[in-house]
Amino acid sequence: MKKRQLLVAAVVVPLLLLGLKRVAQAQEWPFLNPPTDNPFAKLSEEHPVFNLEQPYTSELVSQYLAFYGLNFKNVSHHAGYVSANGEQIFVSVFKPDVNPEHPVESRGTVVTMHGYFVHTGLIKHLIERLLTEGYTVVAIDLPGHGMSSGEKATIQEFGAYSGALAAVTEEIKSLPGPHYIVGHSTGGAGVWEYLLKYPNHPYQKAVLAAPLVRSAFWDLSMTGYFLGSSWLKEVPRVIRPTSSDPTFLAMVRKDPLQYAGTPVQWVGALKNWNETIIETYPPTQLPLLILQGTDDTVVDWAYNLPFLQRKFPNSKIEYLPGANHDLLWERPEIREKVFLSLLDFLGKEQDSLDLNDH
Repeated sequence: MKKRQLLVAAVVVPLLLLGLKRVAQAQEWPFLNPPTDNPFAKLSEEHPVFNLEQPYTSELVSQYLAFYGLNFKNVSHHAGYVSANGEQIFVSVFKPDVNPEHPVESRGTVVTMHGYFVHTGLIKHLIERLLTEGYTVVAIDLPGHGMSSGEKATIQEFGAYSGALAAVTEEIKSLPGPHYIVGHSTGGAGVWEYLLKYPNHPYQKAVLAAPLVRSAFWDLSMTGYFLGSSWLKEVPRVIRPTSSDPTFLAMVRKDPLQYAGTPVQWVGALKNWNETIIETYPPTQLPLLILQGTDDTVVDWAYNLPFLQRKFPNSKIEYLPGANHDLLWERPEIREKVFLSLLDFLGKEQDSLDLNDH
C-alpha cells in the first residue's frame, strides 16, 4: 500500500506543481521573488529584550520604522523580544504621548496580530489609525514572520501562535486599559484560540478580520498535502491579488521580510490543529466583531464564520462587499469601512452593544 501511495504521489505531485504554474501564468500571477538582502537581519540576531521601562533604540530600529512607514510623528516606540515556546517574538509598542503641548490620554491598549506572510510593517494603516484615535498599540510579529525568530512562514504546532500572544500579554499588563485585541487571518486564529484557551485573559473585546479556521479549497488542499507531504518541503508562492489596493502588492514585492514559498509543514500543522484541537475549547461570552470580505478566496469563510459563532455566541459578523482577504490594507474606501466598524465596536460601552443581531 505504501509503495502504491508513493507511486501515485510521484506522478500526481509534479502534475500539481505544473498545474499551479499554468494557473499562475493564466491569471498573470507572478511567483514571488523577494529581495535576498535583509537590511534588518542584525536587529533580529541581537534580540534586545523587550522592556517597557527601558525602550530599545538604535539606528537600525529607526531604519526599520522608516522603511515600513511606522515612524509616526508624536508617537513613542518601544521594541524588543519576548521569549515564547523557544522562539524570540518581536514586539513593538506605539504610544501617542510624546507631544507635551497637546498631551494625549490613552483610550486603552489594542494588541494586534497580523496574518500569514505579513508582519507589523504591513499593518501600518491599522496602527496609524488606532494611534490617531488615541489608543496605545502593541504589534506582535508571529513566530517565523517579520522580525521574530523561527523557521520562515511555518510552525510545528499551530498553538504556538496563541502561545506567543500569551507570553506577550504577560509583558504588557502595565499599559493603560482597557485592553482590546485585533487579529487578522492567521493572527486571528492565534487570537481566538488564545481567548478560548485562557478564559481569564485581560481583553474586554476582540475583533477578527478574515479569521482563519480552515483555508479556502480545504478538501483540495488536504488531498495535495496527503500526496505531497512526503515529497515536498514547500510550494512556490504566487502573488495573488489578496487586496484590491495595488500599493499593497507593490510593497510585498519589495519587502525583504517576505518568504518565497508555502512550507508543507505549515499546512500539516493547520490540518492537525483542525482535526484534534479546536473543538476541545468551550465557548466564551466575550464580545467579538468579525469582519469578512465577500471576495476573499484565502480562507474558507463559509465554514469558518459559523464555527466562530458557536464558540463566540456573543459575536457580530459584518460583511464587506467587494473586499478581499487583506482587509487591513485594502483600497482606501474599503479600509475606511473596516476601521470605522472596528473603532465603533471598540468605542461602544459594553452594556450597549447589540451583538446578537447577526
